Amino acid sequence: MPVEHVMAAKLGVAADTGDHKDQRRQHERFEWRIKLQLRIQDPKLEQLGYQEVDVVTNDLCAGGFSYLSKSPLNRNIAVLACMPHLKKDRCVIGKVRYCQQEIGLQYRIGVKFVQRVDVTW
Repeated sequence: MPVEHVMAAKLGVAADTGDHKDQRRQHERFEWRIKLQLRIQDPKLEQLGYQEVDVVTNDLCAGGFSYLSKSPLNRNIAVLACMPHLKKDRCVIGKVRYCQQEIGLQYRIGVKFVQRVDVTW
C-alpha cells in the first residue's frame, strides 16, 4: 500500500481529495501539531551520518509535513520520521522538498513522505 494511503488512513482523510487549490499539492494540508523524532541525513557527521532531533509539526497531510527549525536543510536530504505514539507503522522515510526562511532565524522545512518502514529505536 502506498505511504500516502497509509498516512491518510491514520489521519482519517481521503488519500486524494481531488480539490487542488495549488496544482503541485496532491493532499489536503491540516494545521496539526504532533511530536516527531527525526533522523536527518548529515554527511558532515562522519561517524553516524545523521543527526537526531525532536520536532513538532506545523502542518501535516497524507503526503508529508512541515516543521520549524533553527537550521536550514538542503533539498533531497533524507529524513526518517518516527511517531512514537503510534503502535504500528511508526516510521516513514521522507526527503526535504523545501526550506524557506521565516521571520528571524527560523526555517520552515517541508518533508515529503517516500516510504514507510519498520524501524525501532
